[in-house]
Amino acid sequence: MRGPSGGTRTIRRSSAILSLCAVGCVSYSARPFDSRQEASSIVEQREADGLHVAVEDLSSPRSSLQYFDRDLAGHGYAPVLLFLELDRLSENVFDVRRDEVHLCLQDGTRLGAVDPLEVADHVAYSHFRSVLGFFLVFPGFFVASSVNRANEEMETDYQLKSVKSVRINPNMRSFRSVLFFRIPDEIANRFTMEDAFVEVKVFKQGQGGTLGRAIEFPVHFGK
Repeated sequence: MRGPSGGTRTIRRSSAILSLCAVGCVSYSARPFDSRQEASSIVEQREADGLHVAVEDLSSPRSSLQYFDRDLAGHGYAPVLLFLELDRLSENVFDVRRDEVHLCLQDGTRLGAVDPLEVADHVAYSHFRSVLGFFLVFPGFFVASSVNRANEEMETDYQLKSVKSVRINPNMRSFRSVLFFRIPDEIANRFTMEDAFVEVKVFKQGQGGTLGRAIEFPVHFGK
């Protein structure tokens, strides 16, 4: 029979393996946005020709970790959620493009939105974990596979949450999309979202489906 010391060694060995698993294996975990929230329900919204526009700051560590599994501001990106909603009586059509939306900081700095793949690539899980796996006896190929899977899930989620352009019309009256703004290195140590606002330009479709006039306005964050 195995003595108490043998059982203890077995337990310790199992604990060590579980510890290695926890250190080596990674997973992506982020929540989806609340689909019930609409632009018209947010106090600090703007309305133009039947289009309601609102924004939400997601750059705090808590919000960023919740929706992106990363403190994005700490990595040089400020995420902002953009809400679009067409008034129920409006028949207008609007086009909104990512490159026509800017984040304006209190010091006058104007930031442009970037591709979500850039952000995902910058904050991706490192394969250094898989290297540790090989040296620590834990199957390195298994760790590498978990890293690849987590990074793929992150890329997919970031892309689904952020679109390049969208058309709001009577057939799709509401939409939400995250915008990632790159924080320049020279202001990273003093970056703040205090008194910041989002400058939005939308294009109202004209007669016969032609691109109509541009409507530009600032949208402030709720307190």
